[in-house]
Amino acid sequence: MRYQDQLINDTQAAIDSLFKAAHAMPEDKLTWKVDDKGRTALSLCAECAQMIPMTTEMLKAKAMPPMDESAMEEMGKQSAAWTLADCEKICRDESQKLFAVLRDYSDEDLKKPIALPFGDRDWRMTDVASYPLWNMTYHLGQISFIQTLYGDNEMYF
Repeated sequence: MRYQDQLINDTQAAIDSLFKAAHAMPEDKLTWKVDDKGRTALSLCAECAQMIPMTTEMLKAKAMPPMDESAMEEMGKQSAAWTLADCEKICRDESQKLFAVLRDYSDEDLKKPIALPFGDRDWRMTDVASYPLWNMTYHLGQISFIQTLYGDNEMYF
């Protein structure tokens, strides 16, 4: 199996787990912050939804899009009104576009370097391609932790 195909399978499973966990939360807990600190489960799902089309564009362009403070602010405004259903629809719809790009992505292109503005390391397009997977997995862990804080100890993956 090609890396791209495994990545598609794993990313699809991460989407399924992320939204299975989020849908298990009571409505009032989706926007709950512990001691009014940190992020909400809904904001974590919104970030995951926004990162998929960004990743698709980065794979196509083989470059990071301009990401200044105003772009980040615009992304925040865009997602502020999203419901969990909106986040899931965007995630699922946009992931199909990402998967189409990944299916056609060559092994050689995955090896190409890319300049990213964070971390003191060399980045490759493989890192970009795997971003939605590890981002969703990380945020699933955060959502699972939030759930334990209000007494839900089920595992939703």
